[in-house]
Amino acid sequence: AGELGIDHGVSRSVRDSALLLDLLAGNADRPLGAPGTFLGASREPCKRLNIAYVTEPMLAPSLSADARTALEDAAQLASSLGHNIEPISLGIDFAAVRHAFLTLWSVTAEDLVLNAERITGRKPLREEFEISTWAMAHVGRKLGERGLPAALEEQRRITERLTGLLQRYDVILCATLAGAPIRIGEMQPTSAERMQMRAVSAMPLEPLLKKLLAEAANKAFAWAGCTELFNLSGQPAMSIPLYWNARGLPVGVQFAARDGGEATLLRLAAQLEAARPWFDKRPPLIKARS
Repeated sequence: AGELGIDHGVSRSVRDSALLLDLLAGNADRPLGAPGTFLGASREPCKRLNIAYVTEPMLAPSLSADARTALEDAAQLASSLGHNIEPISLGIDFAAVRHAFLTLWSVTAEDLVLNAERITGRKPLREEFEISTWAMAHVGRKLGERGLPAALEEQRRITERLTGLLQRYDVILCATLAGAPIRIGEMQPTSAERMQMRAVSAMPLEPLLKKLLAEAANKAFAWAGCTELFNLSGQPAMSIPLYWNARGLPVGVQFAARDGGEATLLRLAAQLEAARPWFDKRPPLIKARS
């Protein structure tokens, strides 16, 4: 299995994302924007693309009105620019994907947290980690190894399915998040959830761990749940803020391409950015809660 995440960055322009990708990919010694670089690709015209348009909530229970409107808006904009938009269903068992993702996530947490001694040379201490990370590591230790073969097989199936789909389509268009942006810290565990996490970390009984995992997943996926599919399958994907809701908050939409298709995504992103610029837009500042 590949890693569930990859290092990149969040930027305010397609240019900056392309340049950062050049630096990370080892293109720093090439002329800025030269042919074959990602910055160069972002300056090239975007050909007419066949775009698979997906409105399924994927791992989330549903998409909010904002997320649905952002998707519809992006599909209409892409169509107006000459792209072929075809609504499809991915034909994926999202419950199975959700379970596989959580299993792999917990095993990764166990490896990074409880086995940190390989890197630090000393036993990891509880106070060095957020309680949710510490608790997830214990879920991985107790439940992960048993569920890992099935999770890896599901990951293989998902990768095969999306690889085949992206032979028929150039790009997949889907939601980035199930809802609009939330306040910083809003997903932090409540006092009761923290107490539960501390309890299961001290006494990792299987029924309690399963209950904790289900509750934490439901909370997270109610807002997220759309990007994890490509974490599992490994195809390059990007989120762009074409639509801004009534509160002045950006609601991103996600485009994914076949393996090695970063240049396609950057050409498309640059075309969409030119049609609907967002560089100078700023969400309103809000007062901190007292």
